[in-house]
Parts: sequence; C-alpha cells; structure tokens
Amino acid sequence: MTVVQDRFQSLRARKRATALEVLSQGRSLLEAQQASGLNAEMLRALLDRFRKEGVKGALFGLHRAPSACRYDQDAIVEALKILVVSRPVSGLYWTLRSLADEIGKMVPGGGDISHEHLRQIMLKRLGIRSIRHIEPYWKQQLARKVASVA
Repeated sequence: MTVVQDRFQSLRARKRATALEVLSQGRSLLEAQQASGLNAEMLRALLDRFRKEGVKGALFGLHRAPSACRYDQDAIVEALKILVVSRPVSGLYWTLRSLADEIGKMVPGGGDISHEHLRQIMLKRLGIRSIRHIEPYWKQQLARKVASVA
C-alpha cells in the first residue's frame, strides 16, 4: 500500500494502512496490533469499516453528513469586525479566548462557541488565517496617529 509510506497522510491513516497490509498478508490480529500500534477494539472497528466501506472507508473513516451550525454566523462575523479594530478588554492584543468571551457577550447564544469554530469563521468569512494576523490595538492607534499628523 502506498498510504503506509506517504508522509502527507495522517498518522491515523498510515497506522490503519499498516494493519490492513499485515492482515492482507494472512498474518494474525496480534501481529497486526504489534505492527500498527492499534489495539484489538480498533482493529475490529477497522475490519468492520473495511467490510462496509472498502479500503477508502477503512483508512479515512466513514462519510458523515455535515452538522448544522448552532450559531448565527453573520452575527458572529459582524461582532468580529467590530472587535478586531477595537481595544481588547484586557491586554494589548486579542487572543482566541478573549474574542470568544466577548462574542459570547455580544451575540445571543454565542457564549459557548469553541475556539476552533471561531478560528474557522475567521478564516472562511473574514480571511484571517491566524489570530497573529490581527494587528494589536496599540499598533492600530499608532497608525491612526501617524495618518492624522501627515
């Protein structure tokens, strides 16, 4: 199998591919466990997925329907637009935790938004790849001051 040596595949997929390769050679479950590092329960689940979905399903998991979003993303995007150009509540720069806390206060039902979900919204809707790409408030103020003097 090429997935076993492919470093661009996840470690999980490579372990699963190793287990399937060992089993396809007719060796025992114990040898597959030792070669792949998967336990007996994982191997049983892997074989079950292999029977149901084939090799691709066994290696990469079953296809799942996308879950419905619990939050009003438009409201979160608007709140983010306001927050990233404003002064952080505490500190000199925004963190995912401080943004999530403030969004929880601003957006109804947004109090329990995860950092990962917030990061995904920032990436997909605002094009902000990382929290580090939000300019600190002091730097924004300095740029405004320089612009007003010039």
